[in-house]
Amino acid sequence: MESDVKMRKSIDLSNDTKKALSYQAIRHGVSLKRYIEETLERIAETEEDEILIELSQDTEGSLQGKEKADFVKYLHSLQ
Repeated sequence: MESDVKMRKSIDLSNDTKKALSYQAIRHGVSLKRYIEETLERIAETEEDEILIELSQDTEGSLQGKEKADFVKYLHSLQ
């Protein structure tokens, strides 16, 4: 999920959540901001792969025959 477009958004965290994430960031040797960014990117990439694999198993897709087989093979190569 690479993109040159950056989005700036504010998020609200409880004090307990902020404290827990801050400790995790320290443990990883990065700032809280960077830790949250990296974590969200990792989650998004994992979810994207799972969604694509699920879609490849859909029997009513628009891909058929060799095109579908090639797509499924590609998706499985991502794991």
